[in-house]
Amino acid sequence: MSLTYFEEPRRRNTPNSQWTPERIELLKQLWKEGLSASQIANKLKGARITRCSVIGKVHRLKLEAREARRPAKPKARRANGVPKPPMPPPRPQRRPPEPPPPPRMRALSFFRLKSQHCHWPIGDWFEPARLFCGADKELGEIYCPFHRRMARSARDA
Repeated sequence: MSLTYFEEPRRRNTPNSQWTPERIELLKQLWKEGLSASQIANKLKGARITRCSVIGKVHRLKLEAREARRPAKPKARRANGVPKPPMPPPRPQRRPPEPPPPPRMRALSFFRLKSQHCHWPIGDWFEPARLFCGADKELGEIYCPFHRRMARSARDA
């Protein structure tokens, strides 16, 4: 019988095997005590004995199956099977800032507006502006605090 490159003869109990009779007996004893495969691999401290090799040897030896471990409590999962992230602690509710008082509108025409007056147009949205708020505003601003808040809330929405 000739072997091809891909075939390899099955070796059983070769002298170079990592599973010596002493290790197999220790494996059986530790398995009966209820140690996990990782713990058994750490106890055996073999050159190439890993958790997976312990599990494989247990199956080949047909050792008694143990009851599966159950998680302490079931984790909440989403519909797609991904665990939900833990809920962050609730943040304290902040009250919104007090609205500024309504302006004392002067209803000025465009030609009577000065740099210290509010430039908020008065009237309907689709009509040309004929009158403007004219209330006092802060230096460097276009609108009074009341209309500035309206303009920024409309922009952020």
